[in-house]
Amino acid sequence: DGVFSRIAGADHEPVHAIVCAGDGGVWAISRRQLYRVEATGAHAVGDEAGAPADVRAIAVAPDGALWLAGIDGRLYRGGATGFVASAGPSPGDERPRSLLFTRDGAVWLGMTRGLLRGAAGEWTRELTDEEDILALREDRDGNLWAATQARGVLRRGVDGRWERHDRGSGLGNDFVHVLLEDREGGLWIGTQDAGAQRLADPPF
Repeated sequence: DGVFSRIAGADHEPVHAIVCAGDGGVWAISRRQLYRVEATGAHAVGDEAGAPADVRAIAVAPDGALWLAGIDGRLYRGGATGFVASAGPSPGDERPRSLLFTRDGAVWLGMTRGLLRGAAGEWTRELTDEEDILALREDRDGNLWAATQARGVLRRGVDGRWERHDRGSGLGNDFVHVLLEDREGGLWIGTQDAGAQRLADPPF
């Protein structure tokens, strides 16, 4: 009806991520707590359902399954009976900040220092000199976009090469929180203190 309403249960918490899973369920992370959002409100989901106590990232895989990343780097797949842990990387003292499943079957984990790619059970590191990969997005052409806390947005082309878009190429602020592709293929970039910008024709 075009009217916003407040959801009870997490109404005094900062919400860091919201996703819609393949079953139509809406899920959110707030202060590292996982919530399932329903008409009756936001309901906390914890270890009783197999979810980690400290959720750092959330994503939906191409098959519609909901996945979580815990503080220890382990991944958790949601199912009818709850969440089941699976092997993840060994991040050491790093922490996950974002999670993405791409159409080629790879898993990407944005970390507090750099980016990890998982494929065929093996993890490799990319963007080793970046800090806090806060958001990840795959566009319709198969390019991977990574939002950083202090160095703008990076794009990994289908050829595997990385390019940067920052203040020097017109971005309002190099602190980027969120990325979204619209129906026309434009990329929306949500920045710190400079609002949202739409990147229709990347400068690459």
